[in-house]
Amino acid sequence: MKIQSLTFKGLGLLLCLSALINAEEFEFHNKTKTPVRAALGNAANPPNDRSLLVVEPDGLVKGTVNSAERPQFLIIDRDVKYLYQLNAAPGKVVKLKLTTGLFGNKIELAPQLLLNNIKKDEIVLIGSGTAPLPKPTSQKLTPQMLLGVQQDASNAQILGLDKNPGLAPAKAYRQLTLEWHPDKIGTPQESAGAKAAFAKYGIKDPAEQKKMATDVFTVISNAYEKYKKDMKL
Repeated sequence: MKIQSLTFKGLGLLLCLSALINAEEFEFHNKTKTPVRAALGNAANPPNDRSLLVVEPDGLVKGTVNSAERPQFLIIDRDVKYLYQLNAAPGKVVKLKLTTGLFGNKIELAPQLLLNNIKKDEIVLIGSGTAPLPKPTSQKLTPQMLLGVQQDASNAQILGLDKNPGLAPAKAYRQLTLEWHPDKIGTPQESAGAKAAFAKYGIKDPAEQKKMATDVFTVISNAYEKYKKDMKL
């Protein structure tokens, strides 16, 4: 049977260019007799239904992952979802195969038999089901993630001054607090930015949205006060 070779390139699933410097080779081989859908992501940007690629029987998908970003791999077999986290050590290749389990009614994701490949116990199932997948316990959503900055972002980065150095700190602070004010969440005045961030991470509960907005608002306020103190403004 001719093997169909695909790639995740062009679907927005590969890591950014800076991460590729330390990337590990990734490959997925569907060895079952039915097509499956698959998507590649990581803990900060989990794979989702919108980025799925159909992998036919005996098909291959190739790409890259960065072990430092806790790669995640989503497989949908018929109407059942399986979300895996790939905890390979840095420098290993990550080459996986999907096989049919006992009696043909269960799939199993396992490592291909290669040197320096990911181990079976490093492929961890962190969610499954027919309903939307639960948020992985290994991924704690933080205010920084909602703001689109790194967890260790500086005060200037939290305020967005690194991307717009000509913006006055007071104006940057006001724009962000207007965008993330908890009293606006769930009202017609809720900002498009907050709505998009909640949608990205699947936060639908109004009470949880308001709590996360409060946390973001606090982070913004603290960053502004610390920035003023450091810069003697």
